[in-house]
Amino acid sequence: MMRSFGVLLTVIFVGLPDCVLSAATGSVKCKSNAADTAFLARCHNNRVQARLPPTINPDPKSSICWVPPPPGWFYGNWKMTYSSEPSYLHLHNMHSDTSPVFPQSSKLPGQNNDVVSYQIANSTTILTEHTIDTPRRSKDPSLGPEWDAVYDTVGTGNMAAVNNTWELLAWGYDTCGDGYLVIYETATPIIRSPSGLDIESRSENGPSPETLADIFVELLALNNTELSELVKGTVKQVVDGRRWGMSPVECDAHCVNNTGVSA
Repeated sequence: MMRSFGVLLTVIFVGLPDCVLSAATGSVKCKSNAADTAFLARCHNNRVQARLPPTINPDPKSSICWVPPPPGWFYGNWKMTYSSEPSYLHLHNMHSDTSPVFPQSSKLPGQNNDVVSYQIANSTTILTEHTIDTPRRSKDPSLGPEWDAVYDTVGTGNMAAVNNTWELLAWGYDTCGDGYLVIYETATPIIRSPSGLDIESRSENGPSPETLADIFVELLALNNTELSELVKGTVKQVVDGRRWGMSPVECDAHCVNNTGVSA
């Protein structure tokens, strides 16, 4: 698991250029009292900071308080704990393992391997799907920082025709200290999958109840009809202990080729 804890990452707030945030410490420093007041008035110091998906609303002002995670924060193992995607209910004990592609492409830097693994009912067999995630800003350098943490996902091998986009809406640590991600997925027409909302956690139990409530409150406060409907349709996923104690999946050539998987 690769993390960048302890490394100072200075982030300039879009629309508040006099304020910067250290992703290592979580502290905000503004250059003037007026800037301090503006920051506090807009951000309210909420424990969860959420934004609209840039594909829905790319206006920088809609994500004034939101900052992307430090480099490498995504890497490692995540558990799918809540989702609005109906098909995910049939994929039990669903995990996602993310790692950087090696070697990195000079034309498309920041690409990641994304290995989704799961079980189906009454089976201990672990099934896998491999995709490559490419940062949208690598594909289009003209885009601004409001497009950070937006990835275009393309399947490999037998799943090469499957593609969509996922966008980070919120991230951080819950009240128990476990990391969490809130992701918006665009629709995937080829497999008839609608757009969806996912909540992933480093913990099998998902975000703590307090943090989960904060996540839903902040998403609804964005006042977007589509996102609000997805929040209302978000349910807990099946996590029944069949994978407890197992090592993370290893993605060999068959995994990368998505052998046995059809779009």
